[in-house]
Amino acid sequence: MNLKQWVIGASFLAFSGLLQAFETDEQRIAHKLNILESGSVEQKEQMLERLQWSGLSDPLLFDGMEKDLLAAQEKKYFERDELGVLSYKVRALGYSGNPKYQPTLQLLASKAENAKLKRHASKAKTDLVQFQAVQNKLAAVKITDTDLPAEVISYIKLLETNDAYAQRLAARAIFHEQRTEQALLDVAAAKLQAMYMDPSLDKVAQDSAAWLSKALKQATGYEILLQKVASDTPHKKIRKYAS
Repeated sequence: MNLKQWVIGASFLAFSGLLQAFETDEQRIAHKLNILESGSVEQKEQMLERLQWSGLSDPLLFDGMEKDLLAAQEKKYFERDELGVLSYKVRALGYSGNPKYQPTLQLLASKAENAKLKRHASKAKTDLVQFQAVQNKLAAVKITDTDLPAEVISYIKLLETNDAYAQRLAARAIFHEQRTEQALLDVAAAKLQAMYMDPSLDKVAQDSAAWLSKALKQATGYEILLQKVASDTPHKKIRKYAS
């Protein structure tokens, strides 16, 4: 099935909540483009915000956003909903980690007429550097179980980078999307197991472990681990969210 056929087939289900697993990143991108085309403001903003843990950087997804932002650069006033979606789009360019968007973010941060867009473009410039590092680490991770849904593979890869920032993104994905895939949850549990007793964890790593605890509390089968984390970790924040 090609991309066009998949988009047509997905159109009836895109906003029903039934599409929760995709075989390929191509399908994931098609779904997100469909939301940008036909979704409500709330659906668009939620999807754009969640791109931060998607692991996606393909221009097929982000070039249209860039085009919209460039068209809005010289405009000062917007309807509230339009400005809200544009603000999420500019942050999404940062989440892409794709350096091709750096000149656009620089332009918006320095010359956008709307103060909110300018402010978010400045934040997105910083995000872009951070997420470019994440993308580089993702590229080095190889997953052998390719039968898993594409988004689950992305989240496992984030965990397997062994980078606290990337692991926090994955933990937030599991928590907010209420993921239940056993393979994903088992990797999350293994990472928490390896972290929680380390007295040298920095603030980001502690936050990552806390999010992993929150994510695993939504599932069943990890109660013993969470009890041990809550009783033994030297970190107050991790203990709070494991309890």
